[in-house]
Amino acid sequence: MFFLYRVYDLPRLKNAEKRESWKKKFVDATTIAANNGNSNAMVKLGFEFGEGDIVPKDEKLSCDWFLKAAVAGDKNGERYAGQCALKRKEGL
Repeated sequence: MFFLYRVYDLPRLKNAEKRESWKKKFVDATTIAANNGNSNAMVKLGFEFGEGDIVPKDEKLSCDWFLKAAVAGDKNGERYAGQCALKRKEGL
């Protein structure tokens, strides 16, 4: 799925309008894939919401996407959902 890796093209886009359009398309396509059960897309959204580069930063939503990926059986999702649980337990 090309759209999961196209985020690296973003810095090359100098036109702000194209950049914003690309961000929306990226998030829309990745969200559709995640909602259709693609665990790689779920993990990618978890990272994007955790970093806040493409979408507004939202730790809770980030952890929710990691948890969904973990439930879907994704090993990376399990790892990052566990890290989220530790952060919440420690109050970070």
